[in-house]
Amino acid sequence: MGKSKKKFRRLQSSPIARNQEVEDAGDLEVLPATSLLERLQSPSADTREFACASLSNLLLNSLEVPKVLRADAVRCLAPLLLDESAGVQEAAAGALRNMSVSGGVNVCEIMVQQDVMTPLVALLRQCSTNFGLTEEPLKGNRGKNSTEVVAFEAIHLLWNLCECSPLAVAVFNKECLFPLLLQCLILHDRNIELSIAAGTLWNLQDAFPAHSRAEALIAMIRVLGTIIDVDVKEELHRLSAEKMETQPEATTPTKSSKQPKSQSQIKNKPQQSETGVEMVQRQKDNIVDTVLEQIMAILLAQQTALEVIVNMCYQDESSEEDKDDWETEGPLDDLVFGHSDIYCPNSDVQLTPLCFSAEVHNVIVNHDIPHKVLKKTTNPDRQYLELCRQNTVWDPLIAKLRCVQCRALTCLDAIIAVLGIWGIGEEKGLQDLAQHLSSLAFDQFELKKDESFLEAVTGSIRSLLHLLADRNIPECMTPEQLLFLCNEGLKCESADVRRNVLAIMGVVGNKLAQMENTMETLKGMGNCLLQTAQQDASLVVAGAALDTIFDVFGEGAEADKAANEIGLVLALRNLAPSFMSMMQEHKRSYSRDEVSVLQDVATNLLRFIRYKEQAAV
Repeated sequence: MGKSKKKFRRLQSSPIARNQEVEDAGDLEVLPATSLLERLQSPSADTREFACASLSNLLLNSLEVPKVLRADAVRCLAPLLLDESAGVQEAAAGALRNMSVSGGVNVCEIMVQQDVMTPLVALLRQCSTNFGLTEEPLKGNRGKNSTEVVAFEAIHLLWNLCECSPLAVAVFNKECLFPLLLQCLILHDRNIELSIAAGTLWNLQDAFPAHSRAEALIAMIRVLGTIIDVDVKEELHRLSAEKMETQPEATTPTKSSKQPKSQSQIKNKPQQSETGVEMVQRQKDNIVDTVLEQIMAILLAQQTALEVIVNMCYQDESSEEDKDDWETEGPLDDLVFGHSDIYCPNSDVQLTPLCFSAEVHNVIVNHDIPHKVLKKTTNPDRQYLELCRQNTVWDPLIAKLRCVQCRALTCLDAIIAVLGIWGIGEEKGLQDLAQHLSSLAFDQFELKKDESFLEAVTGSIRSLLHLLADRNIPECMTPEQLLFLCNEGLKCESADVRRNVLAIMGVVGNKLAQMENTMETLKGMGNCLLQTAQQDASLVVAGAALDTIFDVFGEGAEADKAANEIGLVLALRNLAPSFMSMMQEHKRSYSRDEVSVLQDVATNLLRFIRYKEQAAV
């Protein structure tokens, strides 16, 4: 079966929830959308700001988006992007950003049609002018520069709109916003959150002038490499020491660190003077919050950088799968029993070439991106994770570390697919990588959770094993590991994980079929594959299982003996009619590409049966 390519198409940030501590905000949050929109016109900046904040919370629910749109929310919120109050600007941008995420592509198109881009462009130009100026910190944002806080929300809004609307991209190009985003990259050293705008730059690459495209590419890769290369553990220690040299234990994740408080606890806290101990503890808690916020920003930037590199590798993929109707090329009976083509074992598979320009290839290799990505695939330090698990304050850090590792594995999969040996190294390096990835996969299968991680790691193993097979390099996977993979991997709920496991079995099994004394292992594989082909809920996975049978049992003395032992050919002949019938019944449930692959599987199934029956005569 063809390799499915993981591409991060949306790259949108999560919706933001605004929960500021103010005395008069509580009554705004329970008001209906129409009342909140009316309060956007209030002469009080505080009222406008918290009306925006309440709308932002409301828009976290995608079901509320159509109601708010019908109330003309875009035209009410968009002018506030240019409000005289920076707090209102940030809150309005946050509300529009949540609307763009919760509403999806169609809502983004509506927002652009209702001219949200005009005030957004003006706001971005205003921010560009004010970058670097000394300003009053924005209330509620831990002393951050107000321009950079507003720009952060505005750029994410721009990001979401440009991901979904060609018109937004056209406006970006017309207004020449490219230099503004480069300014955000320049601010990388002091505000890593803004450097996430590297993602926006890549999404808009086609809008770059031809003469500056290479320069922009090099700048982006350099920034991406720098972000990925940051050691989070070292950065945590560095930030802790900087923030509180006299009390470093305040930012160490131990049992004595602060526990999260509910909003009601915060609002109902009586006003009273602090004791010395309480003041010290509050200072420690503030430092924990600040350091955690900065580390989370670094991890988010690393996650985004890895996603951008994946998109670079698969830059010419279409965004929508076509589900056109299809028909078999002949009557069903002819397809099942009358096909006269000859089955050719081990024939070359025609794969669609990956679109990866030499320019991108060279820049990624020259900046050592593959090895920087590889470092991010390792498990976080176990001892430090145990410390973090002792306090729920650090739970988001653990989750984000795993998310970055997962993205790194997906990125590694893409790099192996498009760069091959140039990305990783020679034989020893490839074998070491195979052992590393296998250990990650087997550990995770034993835990029986986190299928997104399993999808990423099995995808990387799949690509690597294909590369090893092409170069006749041993795979370093024992028969015991292979059978474990069969039994556990094919039980996963994720169809993508099952397809990856089947592809791995195909590569390793094909090698085993050419070796001696492998019949028992091949019998175990054959039984797993037959069961999957007969019983899997996904017809695509069932087809992949048949494809793997063709790869493993096409040729080889040990494979022939194993096939005879398990009655493979008879089982396939009995399976063929039901497989064809399922294809006809569910043909509209799959994309045109998937149907095309399934048709190839059906044709090869008949050829394989005929070939094996003739060989047995």
